[in-house]
Amino acid sequence: MKELKLLRDPEGKPLFEEVLLGKNLYKGGCGLVPDLVVVPREGVEVYCGLKGSMTLECMPHWRANHRRKGIFIAYGKDIKKSAKIKDVRIFDVAPTILFMFGKPIPKDMDGRVLREIFKESSSLARRKPRFVDPSYYAKIVEMEKIRRGVESLKGKLFKS
Repeated sequence: MKELKLLRDPEGKPLFEEVLLGKNLYKGGCGLVPDLVVVPREGVEVYCGLKGSMTLECMPHWRANHRRKGIFIAYGKDIKKSAKIKDVRIFDVAPTILFMFGKPIPKDMDGRVLREIFKESSSLARRKPRFVDPSYYAKIVEMEKIRRGVESLKGKLFKS
């Protein structure tokens, strides 16, 4: 971390805004978590190879870069109009969508349901999120594979 924080471009500017420990950023049972996460300064792109080699390239002009800040927009009959919601993270989008569609949320999923986006009078504002064991969706996927397999087998058996 210390070495990465010290890296500078040819003009002496730091290459990274931040160097963070992956275990401090990711929660839940997400499995493979990077040891380190770098947040490049605007105009710096980082390309990492599979064998740990790293090339740092300072771009003279802006190209597509990720940003830490973004916008969140929601629309619908149950959504508050012109509400300003604070502390929204990208992790919050998936549980919010599952909640809106009446689906249970895996207990190990990062993020939260953005309940503050809903009109107080809506059924969504009154509904409580349902949480399930992470294996819930794996079972559904497995059952769907079995169903498709049976349908395919029926098609082959009953072809004329």
